[in-house]
Amino acid sequence: MGTTDQGVGDGDRREIETLLAHYGHVADDPSLEGVRRIFSEDGVFDATDMDAGLYEGASAIAAFFALGKPPHPPSHHTTNVFVWSDEGTVRALSKYLAPDRDTGGIMSGDYRDVLVQSEDGWRIAERIAIARHPQGQSVAAGFPDATASGGRG
Repeated sequence: MGTTDQGVGDGDRREIETLLAHYGHVADDPSLEGVRRIFSEDGVFDATDMDAGLYEGASAIAAFFALGKPPHPPSHHTTNVFVWSDEGTVRALSKYLAPDRDTGGIMSGDYRDVLVQSEDGWRIAERIAIARHPQGQSVAAGFPDATASGGRG
């Protein structure tokens, strides 16, 4: 299996990209089983930048998504996935898009992930959601060349 210049093998990269794409489906139709296919059992979802809280553990994350719509947007979309290894820690930076049910516009932001490999495949150990639009600040300063450290690990 080949290794990219970002230190993550091609097969692992494809599996991680698939995992991050599957996240939107699980967020839109949440169940504990679905969340466990995305997050590690002790996973962390940090939505404090959006004033939506910090959730620790698969059960807490599943309960957060089970709140329904509202407060969650009608759908979640993940794009622009970039995966790399930072001193042995596998990370991903991606964009999210979600319809704003109040304005009809689009909300967008960034996901900063730390990933771990389990016996069942790759899982998100930590996800930090950072709002860009309509509120929030750019995280570009934290990722000038997509190799900066941040979060756990």
